[in-house]
Amino acid sequence: MPRQHRWTLKPSELCLGSGPVTEGLIWSRLHLGYSSERTRISGLSNLPKYFTLVEMRELKLEAQNAVSQIEGNWPKALADTPEIQMLQGILAFLEAPEDARSKANDIYIAGELIRSHKLLDTIENRPLTEEQRKAVVIDEHRNLVVAAAGSGKTSVIVAKVGWLLHRGHRKPSELLLLTFAKDARNEMKERIKSRFDTAIAHKITVTTFHALGMAIIGKVEGKRPSLSHAAEDKRGLLELLKVIIADLFADSRISTILRDWFQGEFVPYKSEHEFKCWGEYHDYIRKFDIRSLQGETVRSLEECEIANFLYLNGIEYKYEAPYQRDTATSVKRQYKPDFHLPEHDIYIEHFGLDVDGSTASFVDQEKYDRDMKWKRKLHAEHETILIETFSHERADGKLLRNLK
Repeated sequence: MPRQHRWTLKPSELCLGSGPVTEGLIWSRLHLGYSSERTRISGLSNLPKYFTLVEMRELKLEAQNAVSQIEGNWPKALADTPEIQMLQGILAFLEAPEDARSKANDIYIAGELIRSHKLLDTIENRPLTEEQRKAVVIDEHRNLVVAAAGSGKTSVIVAKVGWLLHRGHRKPSELLLLTFAKDARNEMKERIKSRFDTAIAHKITVTTFHALGMAIIGKVEGKRPSLSHAAEDKRGLLELLKVIIADLFADSRISTILRDWFQGEFVPYKSEHEFKCWGEYHDYIRKFDIRSLQGETVRSLEECEIANFLYLNGIEYKYEAPYQRDTATSVKRQYKPDFHLPEHDIYIEHFGLDVDGSTASFVDQEKYDRDMKWKRKLHAEHETILIETFSHERADGKLLRNLK
């Protein structure tokens, strides 16, 4: 229902004649004027650019001010005139401005993905994914893109630069690209140089947060500050981090948070059952360089969590150390259990099985079952203690709890 207002015009004020057209002209000029918000709201269905949250708030305020100046309730004869329909559009926008913004941006994004498809297909070596494309064309004042390492964030940044320049939203000299590490900065620079003309690439600033901070301090203070030894020496940084972490572990509350993080939150978890082939799984392990806190490269994130659990609880262990009895044959190498706890003479074997007892699709199920039975039999024959863990325990959030 349209918002109702008191009609205050006197009959004598309609002296230019009668009829909806004349009355509509007089009423709209007296009460609506030629405000820009009418045009802007009516144009939400065909936006030339992304409608930001800040712009929505500004338009909402302007529309509220415009409506507050309307003192009358329009005559029924004017209900179908363009002026009244425009006013009804303003009132509808004010009832749910965020919904109007969301609908307008959905239309804009769909259209912009079509308009910019060639750029987004060719700006990088591979066409961008649907999520990457949306991250590029959504042009909010502040955009947060959350993604795991190696998932293509750099590609999104490079494509964003190309899109902003292509659409004329920014000049090259207005763009600042920041990274944390020098290696990432160098990679970003090379990407920019290879994707854009030399004159354009030269005007785009690519630097690290550290270098930017130093430059700002140097410009403001007239000289750059001296750096800590740890900032320029990796070994010195490592020693400093050890001291900091040790101090943090002295606080029981912080210690609990750190333990939880080191025991499983430091890498985005994926079970080997989620991969189609061994190559994909191997790339996942290699990409994140999954190592325990003790320094070993382990075969899975699940094994890393077990190793870290033992390390953080002060339990000595050896990873893939030879079994205490000789098992090597002409066709089989010496058996090396996943973990051995020498102080307790306990072995831990982690089996990559789901709740149904199935291996990942790329693992030979029959061979895996034979090897698992052989290990169990070996420990039973030599009366060594074997603790078994399974992939489905990690998927169910029970792995570490069961170890406790």
